[in-house]
Amino acid sequence: MTRRTPIARRGRPSLYDEDMCLNVLHEHTGAATNRELADALGISGPTLVKWMSQYPALKAAVAEAKARVDDQIVSALAKRAQGYSVPYEETVDGPKGLTTKSGETHIPADVGAAKFWLTNRRRDEWSERKVVEVDGTLQQAILSAAEVLDLDMSEWEDVSNAAE
Repeated sequence: MTRRTPIARRGRPSLYDEDMCLNVLHEHTGAATNRELADALGISGPTLVKWMSQYPALKAAVAEAKARVDDQIVSALAKRAQGYSVPYEETVDGPKGLTTKSGETHIPADVGAAKFWLTNRRRDEWSERKVVEVDGTLQQAILSAAEVLDLDMSEWEDVSNAAE
C-alpha cells in the first residue's frame, strides 16, 4: 500500500488582506449588496462569497455593514411614514440689503411608506392576502362555484359519479 502525499495548492495566491477588507467595509457603509462590496474591494461577487466562507471575520464584518445599512433604511422609512420637520435658513437680498430668514418646513407623512411599514411589521393586521377557507369536499366547492357562475356542470357530474 502506498501513501499519497498531499497535493500542493496550485494557482496564484489569494489577494485576501484582512485589514484592507475590514477598512473598505468600514468606509463603505452604504454598500448594502455583495455586488457593491465586491466592487469596492475590486473583486468579483463569487470571490467575495468564497472569501466570506473561508474567513469568518470578513463574513461577520459584511453582516455588520449590511445591518447598519438596514438600520438606516428602517429609520428613514419610519421617519417618512410619520412625517417630520426640517429647519431651514435662507438669505434674501432685498431693498434693505441681505436679510436672513429661518423657519421649518414640514414634510408630511407618506401613506405609501406607512402602508409598507405596517404590512411588513404587522402582517396579521395589515396583510393584503386573503385567506379563503372551504368547508366540505372539493366536489361540493366546484359545484357551488358553478352554480354561482351559472355554468353547465352536467357533464362533470356524470364523470364524478362514475368515479365514485
